[in-house]
Amino acid sequence: WLNDERRPVRTVRSLPFVGYDDTTGLYCYPTFGFHQGKELPVNSHGFIDIAGNGIKTNLANFKIDKSQDFDPEWFEDFLAVNGLNGLGILAWWTAAYFVQQIGVKQASFPFMEFTGQPGAGKSTLLRFLWRLTGRENFEGIQPSGAGASMIGLSRSFAEVSNLPVILIESDKEHSDSQGRKVVVQFHFDEFKRLYDYHATLRVTGVNTGGNETRTTYWRGALGISQNNSVDGSEATLSRIVEFHATKDHHS
Repeated sequence: WLNDERRPVRTVRSLPFVGYDDTTGLYCYPTFGFHQGKELPVNSHGFIDIAGNGIKTNLANFKIDKSQDFDPEWFEDFLAVNGLNGLGILAWWTAAYFVQQIGVKQASFPFMEFTGQPGAGKSTLLRFLWRLTGRENFEGIQPSGAGASMIGLSRSFAEVSNLPVILIESDKEHSDSQGRKVVVQFHFDEFKRLYDYHATLRVTGVNTGGNETRTTYWRGALGISQNNSVDGSEATLSRIVEFHATKDHHS
């Protein structure tokens, strides 16, 4: 390969995720990247040149839109609408852009839980934060029912680096034969390992006839948004920072 300046590129490495590559320090997206504060466009061959080596993501359909210069004019309205919940979740969300760097220093990163009654503003807040991240019309992934299979959920976890993964509507309510409200929750204990830096998501065999395996690692930040608080073991609950939304400040 030759890059746009006709200098030889030694190798082109394809990342199985979008976001931060800890080997080069590049934030790599389908059509652009950032390295040490400098924006780098994808060249005509579809990769970004870093010191004579090419890097690209193979998730070309993962859409991230790039804005212009940062303009915080929205912040005062954001704070007025969402209050301290919004400020706290914005802080967690911003830290998620650096979750691997944080993990290197402290070996873990907390889960975020956002609960509240229907209509309290959870979806509006999350959709706005995704807009700040460059994703339109997105809130999160439903981890059970018709939302995603366990394999699909695992792949959703694996496709991002230094980005949040938000699980939504994981609790289900129904009435039993005596009219009592019953809440059925997703088993979040299965994900408590994701608190740790570079936790293992999956180990699969490589079709070589030998004993080779391929390990997929967790590189993101886990958020949970639902009506009721997570019900799990003490080990799981101790990994969570919780925010609860009400309608008290609505006008």
